[in-house]
Amino acid sequence: MNEYPLDSTSGKNLTPRRLEQEAVLKKNSKNPPVQKGSFRKVLESAVEQAGDSPEIRRELVNKYKTSLADGTYEVKAQELAEKMIQKIRESKTRGVP
Repeated sequence: MNEYPLDSTSGKNLTPRRLEQEAVLKKNSKNPPVQKGSFRKVLESAVEQAGDSPEIRRELVNKYKTSLADGTYEVKAQELAEKMIQKIRESKTRGVP
């Protein structure tokens, strides 16, 4: 029986096929993977990268910054689910695996 090392993050066996799949995913990924609990960091980074672009609505940015900072920001589950379904449907129509 072949024994393969375990992936330290997922606990799954690192079979040659899984290693190949992960390599393809990393190669095709334009953005680094987002770790759990880093939504705030990602949002802050996006705001910093956007700079003073005229498309940024500062009043909304400040509203969300404040709600993230004081812990009152809540994800609307229904809206999130609808957006996920929309993205899945879009990727199927584009033929993305």
